[in-house]
Amino acid sequence: MRAIRESLDEGVVMTAGVSSAGVAGQIAVAREVLGGRLVPVQDQFSPAFGSL
Repeated sequence: MRAIRESLDEGVVMTAGVSSAGVAGQIAVAREVLGGRLVPVQDQFSPAFGSL
C-alpha cells in the first residue's frame, strides 16, 4: 500500500483501486492511506460474471 501511495504522491498514477478486499477493515485501511484517490474496481473477468 505504501508503494501505491508513493506512486500517487509522485504523480506516476492518478488513482488507485484495491481488489479482493474481503474484509471491510481492508477497505478502511486503503481509504486511510490513499484518501480520495481510492477508486472502486470491479473485475469483469470474474467467474461470477460468467465471461470467461
